[in-house]
Amino acid sequence: MRRSLLIGLGLVTLCSPLSPLAASPVRQGLLALGGGARVTPVRRRPSVTVSIIAGAAMAMVPMAIGGAVLGSDDPDTRNLGAHIFLGGLTLAPLMSHGLVGEWRRGLAFAAVPALAQLGVLGVMWKDPKVTQWGLPKTRIPFGTFVCVSLLGSLVGLVDSVIAGDRLERRGVMVQPVLDGELTGLGVRGVF
Repeated sequence: MRRSLLIGLGLVTLCSPLSPLAASPVRQGLLALGGGARVTPVRRRPSVTVSIIAGAAMAMVPMAIGGAVLGSDDPDTRNLGAHIFLGGLTLAPLMSHGLVGEWRRGLAFAAVPALAQLGVLGVMWKDPKVTQWGLPKTRIPFGTFVCVSLLGSLVGLVDSVIAGDRLERRGVMVQPVLDGELTGLGVRGVF
């Protein structure tokens, strides 16, 4: 009798919405089996750490592949390597911001590397051998566009580091304030 009472008390505690295990699959399964209750999925806050790692990987992997292809003897293959390199830099801030739900912000930060890649495309159109035997009048703009793309992507990735602060600030919080002479309600947040 005592054992069944403890098991029943444990199940009630587990199924309580105030339980620390409130979002666990065990609780949701018990609720679904117990009374046919509708189980709504718990929406979790996206991980900023995962988005930063994914964005950095999206920049680094194409840089490594593009850098290896840039070592080719064929000018067309070298140009392809440059576009692989720059394509990863363009997609890195978009992926990093997109994973935390900031697609517009990601597009804004990806615009700078994308425009720089278009500039590189224009330089390559004018001088297809710029990656191998380019003239100074094409090598300087080429290097400038590559640096702008790298910097723009880096700024986008650094901005995604502080995405957690922006995610926490969303919404409005009302809380009681009790401080010596001051008593009342405090309101803070983004309206």
